Formats: sequence, C-alpha cells, structure tokens
Amino acid sequence: MSKKKAPILRLKAVYEGAAMRQELENMRRAQQTLKDCGLDIESSKMQQKINKMNATIKDKVDEALRQRSALIRVLLAAFAAGDIATTMADNLEEVFRSLAFGQDGEGGKAVAELFRLQAEEWNKCVQMVDGNGESERVSMYYADMAEEIVGTVVPVIYKIVDKYMNSKDGEKIL
Repeated sequence: MSKKKAPILRLKAVYEGAAMRQELENMRRAQQTLKDCGLDIESSKMQQKINKMNATIKDKVDEALRQRSALIRVLLAAFAAGDIATTMADNLEEVFRSLAFGQDGEGGKAVAELFRLQAEEWNKCVQMVDGNGESERVSMYYADMAEEIVGTVVPVIYKIVDKYMNSKDGEKIL
C-alpha cells in the first residue's frame, strides 16, 4: 500500500526567510574570504550587513508566525461556520419533518431538503478537521471549540430572528 503524501502548503514569509538565510550564508562565506585575504576592514563592514540580515530574518520569522496564526484562525472560523450551517439545516429539516406532511416541490419542505443537501456538503468540510483519524487531539480540541461556538451562536441567531419576527413589520411581512 502506497503512503499518500500530504499536500505541501508554504507560508510566504517562510519561503522569503529561507531565501534570506541562503543570502546570509553567502554573506558569511564572503566575509570569511575577505578575512582569509587579510581584508579585515572589509570583513568588519560585512559583519554589519550580516547583523542587519539576521535582524531581518528574525522579523521574517515573526511574520511567518503571524501568517500561520491568521491562516489557522480563518480556517477554524470557516469550519465553525460549517458546523453552524449544518446545525441550522438539521434544525430546519427536523422542524419540517415534525410539523408538516405531504409533498411540497417548491415550498418549505423543498427548502428544507435543499438545506439538508447543503449541510451534507458543509459536513464534508468540517470532517476535514478529523483528518481521517490522523490527529485525534486536534479533532477533539476543535470539537470542544465548535460545541461552544454553536452553543453560543445558534441561540443568538434565533433571538435576533425572533426579534424581527415579533416586530410590527415582521408580523405584517412574515
């Protein structure tokens, strides 16, 4: 059985930092060559450039950490949005199933079915967190976060919906 390689995703700052490290090595070799040739003043000037490059590389490392954090944040938020969407679609289907009967090709039951199908797609995205069982710790950590997010956000959604439904305009329009 062949082992499937994970896709490689590189942060821009990591790539740029690696190029800078290569340049730093070139600078160090040049400095050593100057020193070996007895050009101590030029070698000393090169050290200033090396120190500046080291500081720039450190800044790149910090930038890479910020990029990583930004990517993880939006990824987790998107997974959470999928969990919210799935929960709302499940709620919609449950309410229609329990409160309505008969065939409905264009109305509420058709909408509920459309949302159910959409929820299946969202769920495929959310299941990516599980990574086919590769990282149970990440999966469990995310599950705790998602449970808190869904438990907090869904009631707020219903509260806002209720506010609009119960308003004068909502009673007339809906």
